[in-house]
Amino acid sequence: MARIVAIGTWGSLKICDLDEEPPEDLRGAAGSWIGDARRRPSQLQFGAGLASYVAVWPPDGPPPMDGPLTEHDLDGVALTMPVSHVCFICKASIPGLYPDSGLPFFRPWARGHARLKECPSCGAAADAARLQGVLPMPNRRRG
Repeated sequence: MARIVAIGTWGSLKICDLDEEPPEDLRGAAGSWIGDARRRPSQLQFGAGLASYVAVWPPDGPPPMDGPLTEHDLDGVALTMPVSHVCFICKASIPGLYPDSGLPFFRPWARGHARLKECPSCGAAADAARLQGVLPMPNRRRG
């Protein structure tokens, strides 16, 4: 059952359980969260807008617990979008998650989210491969 967390006065985040149908624009992106207890499909409502994300809980705290969640439980959560970047060195397509850092409540860079340090295909450093800021997919953590 999806859980909805009010975020101040500007919006709310609907967090889907892993056995639920994700928001429509995340269908086909289950590889972004399957295999990682810290990731959940979610949908942010703000004003009249809706945006779908993969919510990623930081590694230095617990994953989302069962039952109701509060705004405090979202501390350090990064709202991310599934992306596919091309490694500048080996030209491999690298799937990952890119945090939306423009949201007023969520500060993904304030907590220790694991970012790609190197290309999972060729091992080139993330800055040389131009993969900076990308969170790896579950079970694809090299480096």
